Amino acid sequence: MKQILLSCIGTTDPVRGEHDGPMLHILRYYRPESAWLIFTPEMRELAMKDGRFERTLEWISAHWNGYRPDFRYEELSVRNAHDIDALDIPIHEVMTRLARENHDAEILVNVTSGTPQMQMILSQLVTDIRYRAKGIQVINFEKGAGRSQRANHSEYDIELELECNEDELPEAENRCVEPEMYAIRRQFLRRQIVTLLDDRNFEALEKLKESLPENVRALTMHLAARSRLREKPAKQLADEVKGLPFKLYAYKTGSRREYSDASEYYLMMKNLVKTGNYTQFLLHLEPLTLTLQLAQLDRLLNKTGGEIDKFISRERRRLFYPDRLKDVRPDLYRHYEKIMNERRWEIKQNEASTMLCDDLISFFPDVPPRSRSLFAHYAGLKDLRNRLAHTLVTVTEEEIKDACGITSDKLLKEIEDVIRICYPACDPVIFGVYDECIEYIKSVI
Repeated sequence: MKQILLSCIGTTDPVRGEHDGPMLHILRYYRPESAWLIFTPEMRELAMKDGRFERTLEWISAHWNGYRPDFRYEELSVRNAHDIDALDIPIHEVMTRLARENHDAEILVNVTSGTPQMQMILSQLVTDIRYRAKGIQVINFEKGAGRSQRANHSEYDIELELECNEDELPEAENRCVEPEMYAIRRQFLRRQIVTLLDDRNFEALEKLKESLPENVRALTMHLAARSRLREKPAKQLADEVKGLPFKLYAYKTGSRREYSDASEYYLMMKNLVKTGNYTQFLLHLEPLTLTLQLAQLDRLLNKTGGEIDKFISRERRRLFYPDRLKDVRPDLYRHYEKIMNERRWEIKQNEASTMLCDDLISFFPDVPPRSRSLFAHYAGLKDLRNRLAHTLVTVTEEEIKDACGITSDKLLKEIEDVIRICYPACDPVIFGVYDECIEYIKSVI
């Protein structure tokens, strides 16, 4: 992974007491591609006076097999390097810009250079889950309080310090340490986010958006809107998400509108099963099954010259008009009439239902087996679903299996198959979009 060093510059940088300062020592052992160096006006004035960082860069290139990191200088306007309130926002702004411009990089944060106040701010940045950061502490070569001349001493000689640098000796030790406290804190925060992702609790994640890395913030908000079936804001947020290795919306040919309602509703139900919310899953199964039955019936009718819209309105209310069916498809009407007579039920205009669709679909001999299977399994769940709709009870996975003979996961698979049958424009890639989003977010936090 690409690495970039973020370092405040203090009076131990770049070299002090003929040893690497913390910034130079991290460059020696990690070899990041570039380094963002933060200066106060005082430290920048010292650096410009003798060109110590430019000369250090030339020395690095000459002594470290041509390694030449890109130095980027960030000068703060804060003159008091001990004023933590004044330093906080400018240092955060540098870190945010660095992360935004290099979202695929690991940021190595030097938590040793600079004033104690700078070190405190940088330590907070390391534990902030918004940034892919690693804190690096450099142990003082004097094993205690420093006694050697600092880099702001009037007699400081950068050329002498570099040429006499004892860290160049073969037996010199690596004084870089990655404190566990940073990793433990970051891991704790990451576990919280991963738990919410695994629970598909996108609304809770949405509330934590300011704590999320910038490159996944819009994606998380997109998932929250999408899981609530808020199509317009979900699509707007999808346009803000950049650099994903997969598509948030996928379709083959034709209009996405043709199947988007069914597929998005199905994805919401899939999330319910993933989180063990079988009660809500079963309650939502009725409208989705009816939608798929109408789509399947439409395809069967089109094969034989009929048009479903001539006798079932599919606007706000799905109304069935038996008289219209009698006019456009008398053979199908006779089939339906026979069923109703056997039940001794009156034939009348009514809202379309899953039972009506079952009756009409049973007329056709060439119903796809997966469609026939799904509709039969849902018929087995009707009593359980009706009980849920009218009583204060919940349902378990075992009850679903006992009622229809298969598990909710197998029901989901049948729904996927029927969506593909009824809507040929549907790209099955869409069925894994939540899983891919979740794995992507996990990979970048």
